[in-house]
Amino acid sequence: MVDDGDEMEQVNHLVPKATKDRATRIAQWGELSEAVRSVYEVFANSGGDDAVVRLEAERQRIVTQREAIEEQIGSLQRELERLEEREGELEDRIAEAEIRGSKYEALCDELLTMLDNGESVWPEHGLVQKTAAVSGKSPDEVIAELQSQRPHLPETRFEEGTGSTVTFSSTEATEL
Repeated sequence: MVDDGDEMEQVNHLVPKATKDRATRIAQWGELSEAVRSVYEVFANSGGDDAVVRLEAERQRIVTQREAIEEQIGSLQRELERLEEREGELEDRIAEAEIRGSKYEALCDELLTMLDNGESVWPEHGLVQKTAAVSGKSPDEVIAELQSQRPHLPETRFEEGTGSTVTFSSTEATEL
């Protein structure tokens, strides 16, 4: 709006304090100065017609509001895209956790079947190691969980070398 060849001059105006305070709270940096320059430009080019000045000032106010809203929309759109991306990441992690949980349950079932068939399992056992790796638990935690699910089995069934040479049936283990 400002003619590039025109020299700038400082202008002071008296404005009610409450109006000034409200305007400075709402406006972004430099916005009020630009609005005042715009009013001067409109007034100078309108030939002094008050109606044109008022209408142009209202139009400028609308343009400023529209631009501010467009900026807010852009900011909200960027935030929405960020949230959608995060939601997708979390959905992927949930799916991975569910798959790990399913694998863990299947491996635990396999270990329990081995125990039910008279075999032993221990922390260094390959399948116990695999189960621990899938679940993020330690091998000792896997053994503890197996023991809690088969409390009737003797402690020796969770030690290396006892189950492969001696076979216990489920009923024999209960009788021990």
